[in-house]
Amino acid sequence: MSAKAAEPVDSADRTEFEDRFMELLTRMAHRYRAELEQRLRPLGCGASGMEVLSAIKLAGRPIAQNEIAARMGILNSTLTRLIVPLERAGQIHRVPDPTNLRAKLVELTPQGAKHCDELLAIARQFRAQMLEGLELAEIEATSAISARLFDRLYAKTC
Repeated sequence: MSAKAAEPVDSADRTEFEDRFMELLTRMAHRYRAELEQRLRPLGCGASGMEVLSAIKLAGRPIAQNEIAARMGILNSTLTRLIVPLERAGQIHRVPDPTNLRAKLVELTPQGAKHCDELLAIARQFRAQMLEGLELAEIEATSAISARLFDRLYAKTC
């Protein structure tokens, strides 16, 4: 389904335009996620699992679960449900936190690092297909708007 190009609107139509914008944004995010899930499924991992592995990889060190949850914008309890199957599959393991004897850090196993790279390659290929034909200026403008909306959501200022 293709979206109709936005036409300029006057201030009287702003609410309608904003409604349409947020509807398209929400629908696009859901559809993008569903398509990404479908592409990752043959590797035995979904988008959430890939995000966990990626957050650990980007940290470049063993990382606390609450830090992973914060990076992903999810609750610790949600992260725990995502980590357990990854740990059972040998993708990650927990190690003692040298600064807090009661805490554990999470790190990728060699198998998990390889799997993360494979998952990210699929995600990058899909992203490239989605963005094909868009000008860099369009991507930058959309990214800037998205970042502002994201910050508002997580700052709870709206």
